[in-house]
Amino acid sequence: MSAAISLQGSAMNTIAQRRRATITALESHLSSEGDWLDRFHRGDKALIGEVYCEQQGAVLAVARRYLTEAEAEACAHDVFLRMVQKRSFRENYQGGSLRAWLCTVTRNRAIDIVRRQGRMEKTEPQDLERLAGAVEGDRFVQAAEARRVVDTFRREVLPEKWRGVFDQRFIHQRSQREAAGELQMRRSTLAYQEGQIRSLLEQHLLSTAQRGQA
Repeated sequence: MSAAISLQGSAMNTIAQRRRATITALESHLSSEGDWLDRFHRGDKALIGEVYCEQQGAVLAVARRYLTEAEAEACAHDVFLRMVQKRSFRENYQGGSLRAWLCTVTRNRAIDIVRRQGRMEKTEPQDLERLAGAVEGDRFVQAAEARRVVDTFRREVLPEKWRGVFDQRFIHQRSQREAAGELQMRRSTLAYQEGQIRSLLEQHLLSTAQRGQA
């Protein structure tokens, strides 16, 4: 009997550990993604350089679907020049697939060039998302999936009265003191709501994972 109880307790501990690991990984992912987006909007030179190296091939490939080689290179150069020089341009990107976003910007820019020149448009790709997705990196795919899970949780599971705490603590990653000050509530109240949110989020993550395995 005692052996069975011990085994059950061990299993429960394992499940609890997995839940904690899952929610910690999600929080870390959201925090790092927010930091990455903030650096991109600020125009962090190292990050912008990485983006250029990773995305220049896809951007040029899109431009070539509409323009001559020389025109396509000029178009791609213009897109990246605006990315480097204009914060307002970078802030138009709010998350998701960066490659798909840049491909869409490039496509629109290329079509504008063709129309201004009064030429007949080249045949447009039937599925731009497929073109971008074919070269999509795992990082952006994972980011999009994490956002989808969080958005569904916030919209369909989380009570509206707790959304402020969720946004401050889980999305913006503010300390309890900062979050309580921003929301003008006691830290004890915030801590209670945060505990309830964590429990709901754990259940949501587990049910999402189980559906994915079904």
